[in-house]
Amino acid sequence: MIGRPVAQAAAAAGFAVTVASRRAPLSGETPGWMELDVLQPASIARLRDAFEYLVVILPSGPTFEDCFRVEAGGAQNIAAAFKGSALARLIYISGASNLREDHPFPPARAKHQAEEAIKRSGVPYTIWRCGWFLETLDKLYFVVIIGVPGGGASMARWLSAGDFGGMLARSLANPEAAGKTLYAFGPEPLTLREAANRFRNALHHFAPIVSMPLPLMIGAAKLLGAREAWFGAQMMRFLEVEPEFGDPTEAIAIAGAPTETIEVWLERRKRSITQG
Repeated sequence: MIGRPVAQAAAAAGFAVTVASRRAPLSGETPGWMELDVLQPASIARLRDAFEYLVVILPSGPTFEDCFRVEAGGAQNIAAAFKGSALARLIYISGASNLREDHPFPPARAKHQAEEAIKRSGVPYTIWRCGWFLETLDKLYFVVIIGVPGGGASMARWLSAGDFGGMLARSLANPEAAGKTLYAFGPEPLTLREAANRFRNALHHFAPIVSMPLPLMIGAAKLLGAREAWFGAQMMRFLEVEPEFGDPTEAIAIAGAPTETIEVWLERRKRSITQG
């Protein structure tokens, strides 16, 4: 959802991009690929002297235990592997919440632990705390309906992954980004309901928008063993009570302002669906 557009934006900016992941990307998406398992230190060690920049995008969920095992644990393994290396910059993609060690929400604590591990790596780092990505809207479409978790009142400054990828690429050439925690938000604030309405009108005209009570979603997903849906509902419940956090002023000064509105993103999505 995020890694592919970021890699494509970096390649478009002139960087030689290699994707390191457990599974190979589709043919033609990126110039190169190598296998990587962030839970295996020996797998990470192969990256140590191969690249100038390393961008770390790790998944949250689909269980709270996985947040600590994969996101926090993976970041800790990467930080340990690159400690003392000649890496020019270690970049970690985090979330725009008020992350702290004692946060009551487990995924937020895990992201805090991952950030702290990156900071302790001993190499120049940049942490990007990003708001809601527009690509999340695709996950609301379920065959014939668009499901809006909760009341849809959560407000976000929606950011496209491609727009953010351009910011990230520009930040690599700017030494002022080193040692910084930067916040990235899109140009337009919308509630989840407003964003879902525009998404429907542009791409899924005949799909009704259905409000899905979060307690019902969480209970049904748990009963059915649908771990991804359960985790997504937990995240939405968290975002309903904890708004986006942070000031993007410094990020804009270093990497430029994101400009892609939801209308521009939707038009691009429409073209990609038609061509696909």
